[in-house]
Amino acid sequence: RLTPIPGALPVAAQNWNIVKYFNFYRFTIAASALLIALTAGSLPPFGETAPSLFRTASIIYFTLSLLALETIRRRTPDFETQVSVLGFVDITLLTMLIHASGGLASGLGLLLVVAIGGTSLMLSRRMTIFYASLATIAVMLEHSWGLITDGVASAETIQSYPQVGLLGVGLFATAFLCFTLADRLRATEAIAERRGRDIANLAH
Repeated sequence: RLTPIPGALPVAAQNWNIVKYFNFYRFTIAASALLIALTAGSLPPFGETAPSLFRTASIIYFTLSLLALETIRRRTPDFETQVSVLGFVDITLLTMLIHASGGLASGLGLLLVVAIGGTSLMLSRRMTIFYASLATIAVMLEHSWGLITDGVASAETIQSYPQVGLLGVGLFATAFLCFTLADRLRATEAIAERRGRDIANLAH
């Protein structure tokens, strides 16, 4: 008879805990952005370029992260669906917040790096690469938005493309490192759980 390891959580429960804790971070970011948008108006650099866009994105982000608290508690829909949808939400709305705050010069690009890192801890290698690619494309579109809409790019925009490239490299590097770390931790945990169960069975 197999004896469970005392105090050990099932893998599924551990996965849901990661989603829950990362959503607390997401909720904090969204609530902070909403607070700035509703009380301080345009608090440089937050929403300095497009206050209305910043406010709209903040409201949507806060609402979805609040809704995610309940869906994660109920574990419906399934784990992979929730992580995938929330990862897309992070990339889309954070990019909007970055654009409304003046682009990468605002320093908010780091929030995308954290979002990609958190998502990479919970998804497969293929999905990790997909979301890192999606975030890089979103950053490129945001930075080139003036060129796309008006057909004219400022000298500052052109000079900042190396910074966009470095952020893209950083997104892929973060995704790869976080996935590798999570994969090794899961493998180590599986070995430890198997050995612990063998010891418990031997003692029994």
